[in-house]
Amino acid sequence: MRCCFAAITPVLKIAGPPASYAILLLAGIILSGVSGFTAAAPLNARSVEARDLKSIAIYPQYKAPATVIALNESQLSAEISAIVESIPVVVGQQVNRKEVLVTLRKKDFELALQREEAELKALEARIEFAQYQLQRAQQLKDQQAVSEELLKQRETDLAVLQSERQSRQVSLQQARHNLTKCNIVAPYNAVITEKIASVGELANPGTPLLRIVDAQQREVTAKLQSYQIASLQQAVELYFQDRSNNYSLHLRDVLPVIDPIARTQEVRLTFNDAKTLVGVAGELIWKNRQPHLPPEVLVQREGSLGIFVVTADQRAKFVVLEDAAEGRPAFVALPLNTQIVTKGGFQLHDGDNVSILK
Repeated sequence: MRCCFAAITPVLKIAGPPASYAILLLAGIILSGVSGFTAAAPLNARSVEARDLKSIAIYPQYKAPATVIALNESQLSAEISAIVESIPVVVGQQVNRKEVLVTLRKKDFELALQREEAELKALEARIEFAQYQLQRAQQLKDQQAVSEELLKQRETDLAVLQSERQSRQVSLQQARHNLTKCNIVAPYNAVITEKIASVGELANPGTPLLRIVDAQQREVTAKLQSYQIASLQQAVELYFQDRSNNYSLHLRDVLPVIDPIARTQEVRLTFNDAKTLVGVAGELIWKNRQPHLPPEVLVQREGSLGIFVVTADQRAKFVVLEDAAEGRPAFVALPLNTQIVTKGGFQLHDGDNVSILK
């Protein structure tokens, strides 16, 4: 019995008081972790999930109601007073530029033209006689057979007749121009959309005759929210979608005016190749080519929306996104390898130590 107690006693001495347990435990941990030692997380570090921007970036697609409109839509009216003689076109007909659409009675204008031509011809004869009289007076003046006053009278008579000739030439041009107004022609390639006048009616200046729409030049119009304008201007693919087809577009202009009620801006786009019919309603669709963050990673600090990124020294840094809005993807101008906090950001503050969960 004595030998057994002697053997047990040294063990009880080594175990000693509780403080010795802590020393032995720490020594074991140090010795066991020498090979394969890894840096521990900073003290008071908050655990978060983080992913690089490239893996979570989205490229949102936008849509807006749009309509195809014609660049030209005209109401053709009479410029002179005349009877409508013929309208050789019908509603729905496609016509070419300078094609005759309405013919007004020409007889009165042909007679007016003949009268102007006759009066100008008579005036030319009077001018010819006045030139002869002046030439004769100059000859007699050299012979001192006529007075200076008579010579001046002949010169004045000729000058008055020549001035009258200029006026008659203008009247003749006007009569010829009025005759051309008897034919109402298409100002561009068009489609007849409405026939207003009828044969036999008296048309006065300003009387509407036909309504036409440009058959070739057309574009797409849409009204966008202000935040959509920048993405539309930077988009590489734009198209108009109707019920069955997509039509490639390119941006022509953004009107520098904001609707005071809807707070929208109008944009105009032109077709790249194929075109659809005027008046077709559909959607303007484009895809943003710049990286955006999904709305669920956004957090708010001091009244500003932004995100937390993880710095190289394992700290959280709050980055304000100026144009961000709740519930919408937010544009971010950061390198694609930036570590973005995706979970746990609501408990963070700028400068906090973080530990990224694997």
